[in-house]
Amino acid sequence: MANDRPRRSLEERFWEKVDRSGPCWLWMAACSSTGYGQIRVDRRSVYVHRLSYEWHVGPIPDGYQIDHLCRVRLCVNPRHLQAVTQLENIRRGVSPNVLVRKLGYCKRGHEMTLANTYHRPKGGIMCRACGLLRAARPELMQQKREYQRSRRAKKRAQSRAESGAPLFGV
Repeated sequence: MANDRPRRSLEERFWEKVDRSGPCWLWMAACSSTGYGQIRVDRRSVYVHRLSYEWHVGPIPDGYQIDHLCRVRLCVNPRHLQAVTQLENIRRGVSPNVLVRKLGYCKRGHEMTLANTYHRPKGGIMCRACGLLRAARPELMQQKREYQRSRRAKKRAQSRAESGAPLFGV
């Protein structure tokens, strides 16, 4: 019977899926859609970098996140993990908005000064000069939207074809 075999501990299951051959200890098993390693614990998925931090460093303070100092999401090396606030984690990140704030220039090279920066109502910032360029060329934006729609439609059709689902209807 399958249920008669002894259950392995969480730590045994964890370490057999970690490659410790380099400076980053890489998780070699299941990952979330955002690229973080996961393992099942009591029928729930748990992030492995959080487990590693708790085992080696201690509990994660309330309201804190674990930041990968090495920027490798699959790394579980506790020396590469640090508990930080969400704001600090965002500041350390490499998202386009963070890079604009760090470098002081938008992706087209315009200086991001107070006068040239627009704060969007739903969050984020935008270069006013780029916004003016976009507004001056509405046909370009329409072409971009049409191109994106056609790409999405092609991907949906390809996905349906691969899964064997009907392409149209029901």
